[in-house]
Amino acid sequence: MRTRLYLNLGLTFESLQQTALCNDYFRKSIFLAEQNHLYEDLFRARYNLGTVHWRAGQHSQAMRCLEGARECAHTMRKRFMESECCVAIAQVLQDLGDFLAAKRALKKAYRLGSQKPVQRAAICQNLQHVLAVVRLQQQLEEAEGSDPQGAMAICEQLGDLFSKAGDFPRAAEAYQKQLRFAELLDRPGAERAIIHVSLATTLGDMKDHHGAVRHYEEELRLRSGNVLEEAKTWLNIALSREEAGDAYELLAPCFQKALSCAQHAQRPQLQRQVLQHLHTVQLRLQPQEAPDTETRLRELGVAEGEDEEEEAEEAAATAESEALEAGEVELSESEDDADGLTPQLEEDEELQGRLGRRKGSKWNRRNDMGETLLHRACIEGQLRRVQDLVRQGHPLNPRDYCGWTPLHEACNYGHLEIVRFLLDHGAAVDDPGGQGCEGITPLHDALNCGHFEVAELLLERGASVTLRTRKGLSPLETLQQWVKLYRRDLDLETRQKARAMEMLLQAAASGQDPHSSQAFRTPSSLLFDPETSPPLSPCPEPPSNSTRPPEASQAHARVSPGQAATAVARPRRSRHGPASSSSSSEGEDSTGPPRPSQKRPRCSATAQRVAARTPGPPSNREAATASTSRAAYQAAIRGVGSAQSRLGPGPPRGWSKALAPQAALIPEKECLAEDWLEQDTPLTRSRRPRPRGTGDNHRRSSTSGSDSEESRPRARAKQVHLTCVQSCSVPVNAGLSSLASEPPGSPSTARVSEPSGDSSAAGQPLGPALPPPIRVRVQVQDHLFLIPVPHSSETHSVAWLAEQAAQRYYQTCGLLPRLTLRKEGALLAPQDLIPDVLQSNDEVLAEVTSWDLPLTDRYRACQSLGQGEHQQVLQAVELQGLGLSFSACSLALHQAQLTPLLRALKLHTALRELRLAGNRLGDKCVAELVAALGTMPSLALLDLSSNHLGPEGLRQLAMGLPGQATLQSLEELDLSMNPLGDGCGQSLASLLRACPLLSTLRLQACGFGPSFFLSHQTALGSAFQDAEHLKTLSLSYNALGALALARTLQSLPAHTLLHLELSSVAAGKGDSDLMEPVVRYLAKEGCALAHLTLSANHLGDKAVRDLCRCLSLCPSLISLDLSANPEISCASLEELLSTLQKRPQGLSFLGLSGCAVQGPLGLGLWDKIAAQLRELQLCSRRLCAEDRDALRQLQPSRSGPGECTLDHGSKLFFRRL
Repeated sequence: MRTRLYLNLGLTFESLQQTALCNDYFRKSIFLAEQNHLYEDLFRARYNLGTVHWRAGQHSQAMRCLEGARECAHTMRKRFMESECCVAIAQVLQDLGDFLAAKRALKKAYRLGSQKPVQRAAICQNLQHVLAVVRLQQQLEEAEGSDPQGAMAICEQLGDLFSKAGDFPRAAEAYQKQLRFAELLDRPGAERAIIHVSLATTLGDMKDHHGAVRHYEEELRLRSGNVLEEAKTWLNIALSREEAGDAYELLAPCFQKALSCAQHAQRPQLQRQVLQHLHTVQLRLQPQEAPDTETRLRELGVAEGEDEEEEAEEAAATAESEALEAGEVELSESEDDADGLTPQLEEDEELQGRLGRRKGSKWNRRNDMGETLLHRACIEGQLRRVQDLVRQGHPLNPRDYCGWTPLHEACNYGHLEIVRFLLDHGAAVDDPGGQGCEGITPLHDALNCGHFEVAELLLERGASVTLRTRKGLSPLETLQQWVKLYRRDLDLETRQKARAMEMLLQAAASGQDPHSSQAFRTPSSLLFDPETSPPLSPCPEPPSNSTRPPEASQAHARVSPGQAATAVARPRRSRHGPASSSSSSEGEDSTGPPRPSQKRPRCSATAQRVAARTPGPPSNREAATASTSRAAYQAAIRGVGSAQSRLGPGPPRGWSKALAPQAALIPEKECLAEDWLEQDTPLTRSRRPRPRGTGDNHRRSSTSGSDSEESRPRARAKQVHLTCVQSCSVPVNAGLSSLASEPPGSPSTARVSEPSGDSSAAGQPLGPALPPPIRVRVQVQDHLFLIPVPHSSETHSVAWLAEQAAQRYYQTCGLLPRLTLRKEGALLAPQDLIPDVLQSNDEVLAEVTSWDLPLTDRYRACQSLGQGEHQQVLQAVELQGLGLSFSACSLALHQAQLTPLLRALKLHTALRELRLAGNRLGDKCVAELVAALGTMPSLALLDLSSNHLGPEGLRQLAMGLPGQATLQSLEELDLSMNPLGDGCGQSLASLLRACPLLSTLRLQACGFGPSFFLSHQTALGSAFQDAEHLKTLSLSYNALGALALARTLQSLPAHTLLHLELSSVAAGKGDSDLMEPVVRYLAKEGCALAHLTLSANHLGDKAVRDLCRCLSLCPSLISLDLSANPEISCASLEELLSTLQKRPQGLSFLGLSGCAVQGPLGLGLWDKIAAQLRELQLCSRRLCAEDRDALRQLQPSRSGPGECTLDHGSKLFFRRL
């Protein structure tokens, strides 16, 4: 019972969006289910927790939970449940971008099968999409290096594919890549304009309307001269600005330009379209200008134009639908197995055949809950969308998989105008819904949600007030139940409205013959087959003149809190799990998987209860009592703790033969004034007083109590541990009714019978038996300890247990916490005795109130790891303590010496800078580093340079840190001089995405080669483009080569990057094209680069001339380092200075040390140097005495103390302050 209760609480808090409590209760349910082998409840808890993590963006936790749920389904051999888990796992993998793994998961889901044909069709459709993405991505990887033209076409296909699937961020990324290829290939302007249109449309779908405007403006620039296209583009700009909420002053010029271009193009239909949009905007923002626009519309013939426009829109929608279907067929026919696995070829061909044959009406397309376009429009309250769909021929009364019609949805969400429109066009006003709707009509739905205006409209249109739900509730009783449930929370106005509605329903009921209740009307057009649209099921209606039993009348006035929350809050139905799994619902299928199509579930009475309450002849009722009671009892037991999934001993042989055909539940005539069900668990040493019924027990509905309830008050309920029933030696002929005939205080009901072997020794004195041992599970953060409580003369207290848990945590992690213990949310007092508050195998949660021991003592805990103290580390720890920064650089510490240091640094929450350069961290110690970094939420700088960190270590770092608080504030990361190699691109991209505030990244001498950026261009390019705060990037001393450097510079954020270090990145002396990608980068619009380092790249005078051409295009560049390039001569210096004279400002730094600049330079050149440069570094070994004399003469003649010169040895430094 507790397992299912925790699961229900988790689902309740999930609907309330209280994630922390939701996760806590799900974990409690998982723990109890694992402990008691309740595999079905374990599946539900893990599945729902996984979907919660998925919606929160915690993909790793979601994968772990869903994999656990899949294992449970596999253990129970529930193929459909395992298939649902595979589908959910595939969705998580698609979010992560791992389409290859998603393909494998979807193939497995397809092989396992589905419970409904529509679910199988959804799997096929999703698999079709994933197969296409995998195929295109593989083609793109092959074409990127060799065929840019083909790669550009593949990017367009990827963008279109992602757009159709609604994955707009990935679609925008694909279109951006297509645009980069087009610019690289210098494609015509018209072709690039089309790409900008795709980007603008996609950004509009992402609600980035200003970004869409920018791309429309680029399209406008590229289409200059084509007045028709300019008119359409100006109209798109105006509509995007309107969606962005811009002022009328910005919208009006766009509409006017669009209208002017349409007039020049002589397109009256386009003119009407522009004027109609302008008129709509004017009515909303500038009403005084609207009459003039309306007059111009009349002159163009609005009425005729509107008809033509509607026909054109309908034709376009039909063409789009046909194109979509044709594209699906073409894709399914051309799809091949990307893995090339021979054993799966036949299965894939069968799947493709099914995908290719799937084709139907354009209105028969549904989502995973069976909702049509009209359903979604009614749910979202889009009146214009509803009107358009109905006018275009959409059926009015389709059903989703649960049986709800669009009118049900509109009434449930309270959209009055949509309800009015549907009724005007013939929607079924008294439709009781399908098989899963419990006979709820739209009037019931509106009243059950408190929408009185909608209910009044339904009554005006002839809604029946006598139809009853399957629970037997009329509309009036539904309203009374709603008022009774929420009477404490209703204000005066709502109470008055409810009272008025009650009077209206009473008046309608009194003026209508109960026998002439309106018959159910079948919708005129049944467009969907019975397999996907449930048949109509009118609710059973009892005779009007018959009286119901008292228990039935009382059952109508009761409703569970879960029902009421669903009725009023009207949460969006979750597509990843059941909305409720209450164990008190007798009609629940405890063995079935959570069904995504179960929408707005109402806890229904079972068919057995309805049959048992229906009045009839006395003989028939008495004859059906035994079988009905047994069926109800079995249904109740099935709902308790998922008893059919328990792994335990079965009943003894011969039990079923000895059972007499008698009632399973206690007859109503028996006296139930006292407690009749005794706790049959064995007595333990802990004898806590069991509480009698609490104040709110009367609100809980019980399966057994609801049928036996009379007009007298109910007996207080007593909680019984039904999940730990022990098998007892009970006489076979003693039926269940003997429990009621025996007094509650009888000792025989509370005592387990002894084995027969002990009866012979009953007269002999027995020694005191030792009580069973007590073992307590203590959860301290991520560690679970099983602590035995020894038996001794002195009973141990809760404080002793907390101390034992702290010591175990200290031995494990090197940290000594101070703990307080809680049991199921209740705080345990330290002085209480353990047997008085805890039982064996109980789990308690330890909360850390503070941490003991200073940093030095924490480090000395390395003795528990069998490692001696390192004197230099000990000195560093003593000197730096718990300051804001900690440095242990250049100590060459190996992994065994680093482990105690990293453990000592755990929970150093104030630490801002951690420098560990010059050690031997390696890949094996990364796990300890990740564990330590996870407890440093304020860390801003991390230096791991020269630590023997390889690709595997970087992968562990990238997988372990995302989602933690550490990377959220990290600003500087140094991974230089680690042998990362070309294969670390994916891990580096993941690390960049997990650091939203990263401003400095140093990757010097990491072993990157020409294939570094080429092999992971998609992941790295996206990560660098999304790094909005990146200011400094160092890639020096990596032999990238010209091609890899070009790909790298294309992906860098040019509008934010300020410092770029590219020293010694040339592949060799023959790498002469190195300057070309640098020039293209500096010539980009909006390039903000201020400091550029190109030293030691084998550059010559030609490279400097190329660089001079773009200096005027990049005014932000103020620092340039060209040192260690011996082929740069004095001519390059003169050309640089001449180019700087044309710029508004010179350079603050120019480095030419190690270059071939020879003297004499001349006094004129020194004048230019003093005017254009603030700091110059030269190698004076090639300068002559005349240059030194000229510099000495120049210094006093100019700004005096503002300039200084240092001539020492072979170096010459000049600085102008």
